[in-house]
Amino acid sequence: MDIAQLFDMSLEEMRHYRPRLTKPDDFDVFWERGLEELDRTPLQVLERVPVEYPSDRVRVFRIAFAGFRGARIEALLALPGVVTYANSLSYLDLHRLSGHGDAAVHRLRRI
Repeated sequence: MDIAQLFDMSLEEMRHYRPRLTKPDDFDVFWERGLEELDRTPLQVLERVPVEYPSDRVRVFRIAFAGFRGARIEALLALPGVVTYANSLSYLDLHRLSGHGDAAVHRLRRI
């Protein structure tokens, strides 16, 4: 099958294509209400499992917590091995949303 047959527009048409906006008029109000509800939701950690990591300078955990309306959110959390003011940054990868899966652990190895 010719790749050109997979699309109903030419490459040039796709470069200039702008889809019709479908955002409802009340979307901003809906979004604000959702954020307010989330702000009132206490953090509830459901799971925290250590992940092997080849350096003692970083501690990695597979975590799960309750998100909006109790939805389970899973992530990788990387913390400094030794916490000092200079290195107190952390890294959180919401891999189910970003599609990275375990690649996040491999990305951390390059930091």
